[in-house]
Amino acid sequence: MKKLIDMLKKRGRLNIRTDMPLVLLAVMAAIAIPRVVVEDLHLLSLESPLYKVLSIGPFLVYLAVALLRKNKRPLYDYIVLGMLLGLFVAITHQITMEIPEYKVKWNDFFSPALEEIVVRFVIFIRMLATHFIIGIVFGLIASAVCWIRERGAKNPPRDSSSSSAQLQRLAPALGLLLLAPWVGEFLLGVSPLRNILGFPLILPLYGGGALLVRELTRRTGRGWPTLFLLAAAYGVIEAGLVDQSLFNPAFLGLESQKITPIPVLGISAYNALAFVAGHVIWSIGVPIAIVEMLTPARMTAPWLGKVGLSITGGLYLVGCAIVFNFIYADEKFVASPAQRIGAPAVALTLIAIAFVINKNKDLAAPSARPVPKPWPLGVGTFVVASLFFMKPESWAGVIIGIFILCIVSPLVAHWSRQQEWSLRHQFALVAGALLTYAWGGFAMTILLWPDDFLAWIGNVLFSLIAVVLLIVTSKRIPQTP
Repeated sequence: MKKLIDMLKKRGRLNIRTDMPLVLLAVMAAIAIPRVVVEDLHLLSLESPLYKVLSIGPFLVYLAVALLRKNKRPLYDYIVLGMLLGLFVAITHQITMEIPEYKVKWNDFFSPALEEIVVRFVIFIRMLATHFIIGIVFGLIASAVCWIRERGAKNPPRDSSSSSAQLQRLAPALGLLLLAPWVGEFLLGVSPLRNILGFPLILPLYGGGALLVRELTRRTGRGWPTLFLLAAAYGVIEAGLVDQSLFNPAFLGLESQKITPIPVLGISAYNALAFVAGHVIWSIGVPIAIVEMLTPARMTAPWLGKVGLSITGGLYLVGCAIVFNFIYADEKFVASPAQRIGAPAVALTLIAIAFVINKNKDLAAPSARPVPKPWPLGVGTFVVASLFFMKPESWAGVIIGIFILCIVSPLVAHWSRQQEWSLRHQFALVAGALLTYAWGGFAMTILLWPDDFLAWIGNVLFSLIAVVLLIVTSKRIPQTP
């Protein structure tokens, strides 16, 4: 083994050295330990200024280093930092924490000693995974800074192994990883601005899921019908198995299943429609469409190789585990066995249909029937999407939502097969949908946290970001005659 490693090093295929000194990485990881000790031993109030400094300070240091330090391997270095950070924090937490009372239906089979081992192991793995993801996020920030710095240099490096070249190859995938959770949670307003530090925790689920859906679709040469069906499967898995909001009658303290109940399934028809359609259109569809339009040369090409696809799948599974653990810690709810079987069965059925449908259907010769102009189409999309978003929480609302989907879906599919259809039309659809979530974020703040001033600031900030993103995307699309 040693000979193999030496041989790979000589050939330049293995370079495990970080650009940042390991001592610096270790110090950066260690500064997160005081917060863990203070919190576990209850030495300070969680609302005290010092505790907030201990909580936010390490992240500000990581950000400052990412912005100020030149780095040849930023993503790799910060992944190593994330691993060290997770290891330091997890070990410290194992020493100082009090074992929480995790009680689920199958815990009666565990002895107290075995239960403690299981709980400690789950917490340890969760912390490793969480801080590994934090390392990736800061690595992306540092990579972007290096890319900007190299682009601004008088003689930018042409080496394909430079951070600029590597980032350029991975830019679409990384962009989707970041955009999907931002649209699905923060633009919508279900996660206010004060939760922004929790962004790395939802990135694997939303971003990994969106990237996995996109890559599976494009690698098999398929189009939007397959993508939407896979997105629907994603929505069923998230709402049915991960956060289990589909089945939890008191999710987030709301008596959600009193609205349009389907007792035999233990779900609310209104929530099922809202959750799954929301994920299909906004959490998955809109982010993918935006990133593809930002990179028109690689719009339908795979962005990842086999290794990258495998990593994405693993990232998604880690994200599922992280979100499930956090939601369960708050809700203490587990769906029934029948529900835990039914949800994946529905998801697998959707996945099967996604790959059974004829992938050559979209390749048929387009006809010359008229299509709406982009501007009216965008305005119409905004109006229709807003009507879907505002549908009443009743059976009438369910009927309205299904009616809108049943009318709009085949109509857009028909238009997209016409000769006059262009990227401008696709952009109009995306813009109308994205701006719906922009104003929807304000509505969610009124419902969920009307007294949270930071939430209102976040709504304004995120809406402005959405507008800027649409302007930038529009500039990347060629004008059509």
